[in-house]
Amino acid sequence: MSRDPSFEFRRLVARQRRRERRMTMIDTAQALGVGESTYSAWERGRYQPPLRRIADLAAVLDLPLADLVSPPQPALPAQLRRNADLTIEALAAAIDVPLAQVAAAEDGAELPGQANEWAAAIHVRKSSLAAAWTHAARTRPLRLLIRAANQRAEGRTVDLPDVDPAGVEPAFALADLRSLAGMTILTAGDSLGIHPSTVARVENGEVLPNDPTAWAKVYGLTPAQLAASWLVRGGDRVPALDLDPES
Repeated sequence: MSRDPSFEFRRLVARQRRRERRMTMIDTAQALGVGESTYSAWERGRYQPPLRRIADLAAVLDLPLADLVSPPQPALPAQLRRNADLTIEALAAAIDVPLAQVAAAEDGAELPGQANEWAAAIHVRKSSLAAAWTHAARTRPLRLLIRAANQRAEGRTVDLPDVDPAGVEPAFALADLRSLAGMTILTAGDSLGIHPSTVARVENGEVLPNDPTAWAKVYGLTPAQLAASWLVRGGDRVPALDLDPES
């Protein structure tokens, strides 16, 4: 059964509430009129129940429906790659980008190099890669802190890089930085070897820069500063994920 992309079932909330009410999976399945194996698959995350069934479950558990559903979270770049059945090594080779840079981009630490080729290699639109990278960049501090907490709990050495080094977080979007540098959108396009309309789309956060190294050089930024500058507008402009690059 395919997963409805318009919402996500908050199965852990359902599990906690079921246990609070001292109901077994069999009890819950019987109340819903489904088999125990079906309900078990829903609660364990193997399948997502239809929305009407989640509404029934909310009634059984005496919860508001809103407690059991949430908007879907964008996929991370690594998830999109795995959906395309590619290892990180295979992706790096396919787009001719060093493995370390691919890993850093998937983590949200820097912008993806060869973004057009990257999107094509994992069979998604460029806008979908942009949405995934934005999600990775904005959740990176939290993911690093969770990783550090797990390392401490396991008695391992904590490996926690700087998530906001001095000078990384800019006060200006890319278009503002270009203006401050005395460049027009035409001269920026000439320097980058691309059409001015592409410069505008990148500056507006609609697509990722295909060659972040060149952009950083032209705009006088470090790779980290370029990523942070793109996020000033990029996070609000990228559309929802679309895994069909042809439609």
